[in-house]
Amino acid sequence: MGSISRREVLAGAAATFAFANLPNSAFAQVTAFKQAVAEAAASDRDLAAFYQATGYKAIWTGKGNRDSQRRQQFLRAVANAGNHGLPTSSYSPELIETNIRKVRSERDLGRLEVELSRLFLSYARDVQTGVVVPGQVDGGILRTVPYRSRQGLLLGFAKSSPSGYFKALPPKTDEYTALMKAKLGLEKELGSGGWGETVRAKKLEQGSGGNAVIALRNRLIRMGYLRRTSSAAYDNAMVQAVAAFQHDHGLTPDGVAGPSTLKEINRGPEERLAQVMVSMERERWMNYPGGRGDRHVYVNLMDFHTRLYDKGKVSFITRSVVGENRKDKRTPEFSDNMEYMEINPDWTVPRSILARDY
Repeated sequence: MGSISRREVLAGAAATFAFANLPNSAFAQVTAFKQAVAEAAASDRDLAAFYQATGYKAIWTGKGNRDSQRRQQFLRAVANAGNHGLPTSSYSPELIETNIRKVRSERDLGRLEVELSRLFLSYARDVQTGVVVPGQVDGGILRTVPYRSRQGLLLGFAKSSPSGYFKALPPKTDEYTALMKAKLGLEKELGSGGWGETVRAKKLEQGSGGNAVIALRNRLIRMGYLRRTSSAAYDNAMVQAVAAFQHDHGLTPDGVAGPSTLKEINRGPEERLAQVMVSMERERWMNYPGGRGDRHVYVNLMDFHTRLYDKGKVSFITRSVVGENRKDKRTPEFSDNMEYMEINPDWTVPRSILARDY
């Protein structure tokens, strides 16, 4: 995460000052705060149960240092939600600050308390297990997302170090870390103008020349696959650069820029950025408590391979047969516990495939 801005620090300080200057300690004021919390939480079963269980005590709007730290760390987290590809506007740090400044009474404070908890639950679920429900995006995604209890999130946060709690919410996989890094890099590329002109050719290979090869050379340089050079020929260095690009993008690494390779090379950073953000969301769908286990099998539908992982390292890899990308042929996407394995199964062509394809 990036560092918190001076403006956010000042906002946190202003919030503490505003709360500290509310009338203090009278029984009627305490009752007004708790009544406001109860009323504001009533429409949300989980929020209502949490505050009822804790005696309607504040976790955000108290005058102590712990509540102040929670507010500041929450502001920091939502201000940096974009680093995770999340819609920052959904949590609106500016609106939070505005609402903090509007507090004038204990009832205002009670309503703010519940609103902060509501926004916290929204952010926590989004960054931990994703923004969208997989099956609603595509009926072929049969994945069950490991959502955490909303009451459990609030109880855990109330008992934890605020900064540590927010850091622990996103996935901790190497894939997610690499995707975050790629996202920041692509955003930087977009800011500097992208990867240059597209390559206008059907096929380029060793020995080719002309403007298309120059465009390919420049694009590979901008993408980091080729060292800066003045060569205008499709030489051995370009063959190796194209092969490296093909390897990274699941293509046959033959060093020949054919139609499939050129299609991928010509994709702009804005399209790649969208793909990275979708992949980050998919990683959040698999953010299981305790991780995926020391030993697990991972089938990558996009590169047609299955990998066996032991303690984070690939111990076995094999090719996989994956259904064609058509509605009636796609391989479903899911996660589950493996119960048994059948070696060299007897397989005959199903009647549906015989009728439809043969």
